[in-house]
Amino acid sequence: MLLPLVKKDFLLVKKYLLFLLIFTAVAPVYLSFPITGRQR
Repeated sequence: MLLPLVKKDFLLVKKYLLFLLIFTAVAPVYLSFPITGRQR
């Protein structure tokens, strides 16, 4: 009864971690572009 619940939680965490990983990889690049665009 407890195992499927943990499995479901693990899948949710995996999805969240993947989203977090993509966000941390893209965010700095996405935020740096407008700044470099303004300087020129």
